[in-house]
Parts: sequence; C-alpha cells; structure tokens
Amino acid sequence: MRFFIFYIDSKLKDMVIYFLRGEEVLIIEKISSKTAKYIKNINEEETASYEVLDYGLRIIYNGLAVVLISMVFGFIIGRPIDTLIIIISFATLRYFSGGYHLKESDSCVLVSSMLICVLSAVLMNNIPALLNILSIAILLILAPRDIDSQYRNPALSNMLFKFISVSLVTINFLFVHSDAVTISFFAQSLTLLIPNKKMIG
Repeated sequence: MRFFIFYIDSKLKDMVIYFLRGEEVLIIEKISSKTAKYIKNINEEETASYEVLDYGLRIIYNGLAVVLISMVFGFIIGRPIDTLIIIISFATLRYFSGGYHLKESDSCVLVSSMLICVLSAVLMNNIPALLNILSIAILLILAPRDIDSQYRNPALSNMLFKFISVSLVTINFLFVHSDAVTISFFAQSLTLLIPNKKMIG
C-alpha cells in the first residue's frame, strides 16, 4: 500500500512539474494509445477503429485517474466519504450542464484532482445558501454548455439538460442539505463561465 501511494505521489509530482513548465506529459494519451493498439492487434476484425478505442479509453483512464488520486487524498485527510460525494455530485452535474474542457488529458486529470482535493480539504460545516443560489442562477443562464459533441445524445434537448441541472442543485438546496454536494455543484457551475475554445479529442 505504501509503495502504491508513493508511486501515485511520484507520478502526480511529475505531472505538476511538467504542467507548471508548460510542457506536455501525455501520460494518459500514451497509456490509452498502447492499450488501443493492443486490443486492436488481438482482434482487428471485430473491434472498433483505433481512433474510437483510443478516445474511449482516454475518457475511462481520465475518470479512473481522477477518482484514484482524489480518493487517496481523501483517505489521507480522513474524509473519504465527503470526497466520494464530491466526485459523484461533480460528475453528475457536469454530465448534464457541460462546462470547460482542458485540451490535454493529463492537464484535465491534474486540475480535476486538485479541485476535488481542495474542495475536500476546505469543506466547512456551514455553507451559505448563497452558493446554491449562485449555482442555480449560473445553470439557468448558461447550462447546458459544450456537451453535444462530447456526449452525442440527440434524444435529450438542451432544455431537458438545463432542467435536470437546475433540479439537482434545487433538490440538494431544499431537501438534502449536503455541504459537500453544495460546494461540488458550485465548483462545477463555475466551469460554465470559462470560454471553451477546444475540447479533448
């Protein structure tokens, strides 16, 4: 377990150093590319194209890396449950509301993990209702944003995504009263304010 934590910590430090230098590490891209090539070589006829496999694996590895790094930090600070709640609520609202996407997967993992870790660390007992109100206002005006090309789900209209996004925040505001969910929803709502020039993929 100690070796595992040390390995994750060393990789995270490398990502931070390269990120601050403005250099591209592309760890996630390299892993997804190698995995896609391996799967393609096993069964070239019945598998999807290399590009589709690579893109799908990149999304999966992105999510796994964020969850893994965040949960390790959550256990270290003694708040694994709060951290898990933040991850789930953030990802759920992001699915319906959309938001800013970083160009590179490694940058996405680093920033998302740091955000969740910060939210877990600064979690307070009394979160003002203002955060919920601001979240609802932002979602009403901007959600959904930049999700069509990512999720490719024509069955759900923008109005439905907006309704679901606002409903998630409202339900927590009026009935659940979870501080972890409140700050997670607010942080995700703020990503709608950032212009999204280019999405991953």
